[in-house]
Parts: sequence; structure tokens; C-alpha cells
Amino acid sequence: MPLEDFRWIAEQCEGKVMQFALGGRGDPDQHEYFEQLLKVSREHGIVPNFTTSGFGMTPEIADLCKRHCGAVAVSWYRSSYTFDAIRMLLETGVKTNIHYVLGSGSIEEAMHRLAEDDFPSGINAVIFLLHKPAGLGSADNVLKVGDPRLADFFAEFDREHPFKVGLDSCTVPGVINYCKNVAPQSLDTCEGGRFSCYIDPDLVMVPCSFDQKHRYEVQLRPTTIGEAWASEPFERFRACMRGSCPSCEHRVACLGGCPLMPEVVLCNSPSRA
Repeated sequence: MPLEDFRWIAEQCEGKVMQFALGGRGDPDQHEYFEQLLKVSREHGIVPNFTTSGFGMTPEIADLCKRHCGAVAVSWYRSSYTFDAIRMLLETGVKTNIHYVLGSGSIEEAMHRLAEDDFPSGINAVIFLLHKPAGLGSADNVLKVGDPRLADFFAEFDREHPFKVGLDSCTVPGVINYCKNVAPQSLDTCEGGRFSCYIDPDLVMVPCSFDQKHRYEVQLRPTTIGEAWASEPFERFRACMRGSCPSCEHRVACLGGCPLMPEVVLCNSPSRA
């Protein structure tokens, strides 16, 4: 994304948005204007956070993160650069999380690492992100609701660890169905179109980054972010959640799960509709 497009977004968001989660095509910290992106965010009262593979992380970038970011997440790629990036960020004093993609092929490792508390010392949290069949994500790696390993994973997730543990909102149905110790008031389901949205480098705005078919897209400029937020496509997206699972006792916490990919919803309740 060009710097001036980013500035145009930040100007509209001032006083209305708490944070920018920087992402997109590749690692945000390798953007040619990365430092300026962070400064523009702060100039408009918005906290910048981002996720990185760690490839290309340097002490200089880590220092920028310390000065400007709320937190940095490193994707769990299990490579030397993963651990190097975590080390550099922690040594610099950056609040550092791990983003772990939870799929059929990774759930057993996740259970083992949680059982052994086997993540780098000093991290703030491990956040489990449910695998989606989008982009490079294959349908074969989607966790099925009947997978017997889910109960074991959530049992490990449900106990205390020396680091925080969390899940993306896509996984909330699994928490409702499997966890006993998670406070219900700590849950919030799909935030797409409710208190977050995604803007791609071409200024296409959608309620969720996983709307890769652009069923709910709005092209920005001249359309403003406020106009897109109140647009018909965004209202259609919200309507999916408003009308879901009307007879389910967990409806308020879940809203039917993902409106885009029903195959990832970890619920087989008869009330689901």
C-alpha cells in the first residue's frame, strides 16, 4: 500500500479506531515505509500492531516496534528465523505473541506443546488461529467438528500456563462446546463488520480478510471508510449473524460462527441454522 493511501485511511480513523492490525501481502515490517506507517498511526492516536514471519527481522526493526507498537505477533513457522525474531523482540522489550495456525495437521503438536508449556520463555501469549481453506490454506487441513482430538486440545487450552493463551474469534464455537474454565464474558465472536474490517493494498474494504471472493466488498476512494461501514454489502454481512441459530442458548456468544466458511465452525448442535 502506498504511504499516502495509508495516511488517508489514518486521517479518517482518528478518534474512531483504537488499533491498526497491519498485514496484507507479505511481512509488514519489510514495507519500504514501515517506520513511517508506524509513525502515521501514532500521529492519529492509533496503536499499530502486526504479525510477521520473522524473516528479515533486525534489531533496528525491533527497536521501532518497541517505540511505536502495542504488540508484535510472530507466526509459528518453526524455523530459525522464527526463534531469532522472538529473541530479538523479547530482548528489546517488545510485548511478543506467537500466532499458531490450528489445523488438522498441527493440532497434535499444539496439544503436546501446551501439555509441556513448550513455547519460548518470556512471550506474552500464544494465540491459536483456526485454519481456513483460503489463500494457500487447503481444505484437507480444516479441523472437522467431529474430530476427537478437539476435546483433548481444548482440555489443554483450558488449564493454566506460564503464558497467556488465546484464540481467534473464529474458534469461539469450539470454546463454548469444549471449555469449562473460560469466562463467558471474555468471549466475543466474529468481529467482522461489527468492530473491525479489512482494507487491502488496493483500497478494497471488506468486513473480513477471508472474504477472498469479495462478496461484501466496497471500493474506497471516493467512497469513505464511514460510507463503506454503513453500506449495503456490510449490512448484508451483519445480517448473516443477526439471523443465525435463533433457538440456540449460546447464540449471543456465538452468532452462528463464521458467516463466510461454515465448514470451519466447531459446532454440530441441532440448533445450528
